[in-house]
Order: sequence, then C-alpha cells, then structure tokens
Amino acid sequence: MSTNSFELLIYGFRACLALWSKRPDAVVRVYCLSSMVPKCKDILQACAAQKKAYHIVEPEALEKITSSVHHEGVAILARFPEPWSGGAFLEHLKKNPENGPLVFVDGVGNPHNLGAISRTMAHFGSRYLIGETGELPRLSASWVRLSEGGTESVAQVSVERKVLFLQELQRMGWALVGFSSRATDSLFQTPLPEKTVLVVGHEITGISRPVDALLSQRLRIPGTGAVASLNVGVATGIALGTWAAQHCSDK
Repeated sequence: MSTNSFELLIYGFRACLALWSKRPDAVVRVYCLSSMVPKCKDILQACAAQKKAYHIVEPEALEKITSSVHHEGVAILARFPEPWSGGAFLEHLKKNPENGPLVFVDGVGNPHNLGAISRTMAHFGSRYLIGETGELPRLSASWVRLSEGGTESVAQVSVERKVLFLQELQRMGWALVGFSSRATDSLFQTPLPEKTVLVVGHEITGISRPVDALLSQRLRIPGTGAVASLNVGVATGIALGTWAAQHCSDK
C-alpha cells in the first residue's frame, strides 16, 4: 500500500466521527458549529490536548468552508491514504490470502453511487473497492459524506490496466461475477464462490465489453420489470447481501 497521503476537507457528522474513531492521528483541523459542540466534545478535547487547531464557527461560515449545505455542523481537514496500486494489491493478496467479496466498479464515477457502494461494503465487511485509473475518481468530500463513514473501512485500489488486473485475479482463483438485466440465471438461485469479485458497470452503458468477456458468471437480479434497471449502488448492495447470506453466519 502506498505510504503517500493527501489532505481532504470532509464533512458530515457520521463521516467525521468514523474518521476520528479509526484514524485520530490523521486529523489536521476541525470546524464545528456551537450547536454541535456536545456531540463533538471528545474530538475537540483531543484536538486541544494534541494542540491541533479547531474552530467554532457560524453556519454561514461552515457552509462557505465546505462549499456545501450538507455539512451537518462539523468538518474535518484530514490526511487520507492514496489508493493501493494494482501491483501492490496483488502482492498483498498473494501474501495474505483472503476470501471475498471484492468489488470492481467498471466505469462508475459518480460520488453519490460510490458513497452508497462504500457504505454497503462497510456494512457487509467487503474491504476493497477496485477500479481503473482514470475511471475510478479520487476520494472526494461528497463520496466520504455519502458513505456515512464507510470509506474508513473500505480501501480504494486503482489499477492501470483493468483487463490484465482482472485476468491475474482469475489466475489466483477469483471468480468474476457480473450483473445484467438480460442474463438468464438469477442471483438469488446461484451459489457465489467465496473468492468472488462482484463486477458492477456504469448505469447507462453497463459493463465494458473487454471486462464482460472475462466474466465467470452473468446474473440478473429478479424483480417485477416495472423499471429497466436498479441504481448501481442498490444493485451492489443486493449482491453483497446475497453473498453474505451464503457465506456469513448471523452474528
């Protein structure tokens, strides 16, 4: 994993709380409304003890600082790790065998969808979100906020050549499972391997042809047919939940 990092101003109470809970040393500066001081007391006290800057600001100022009306009363400037490179991630898997599911997003770049996917991945314990460099955007404040803290449990992997990367995963025993409304087999009636890579595509164009050609299985998510397709974040959540139902005991 890269040791490099970059600074990002994030906002949203749960996103900020997750950051502080998991990586308190990454906090650089905190902005908070006076009305949120009781909820953010531990964060502010830690900042004071560590001589890190924090500012109690008015709503208008916080809206200007975050460039958003969705700040939920708190924002944190923090260091975030750069994504794993594809090569480093493959080496990690070789040295530290893991079961799935991995999630590969093929052309999904909307931060709202990526936030929803990260949130659901964190819920089901899927730890790696993979995409091709140039298609998978850099982590953003809206992505972090919409994940409701999920990005703190999900690492991003940015690969240079997705076809070669996915072929290498296949050689390591991973099954590539994609989703299409035109597929014959139902997700709900198909056993998913433990070492599954869930491949999800762009909402309009779907999975790209080079990646589609590699798939081990193509599955549909059964429904009424009243809508043409599901939001990619929703579809990913259903797929992750189905994998978990097959492989994880209820805790």
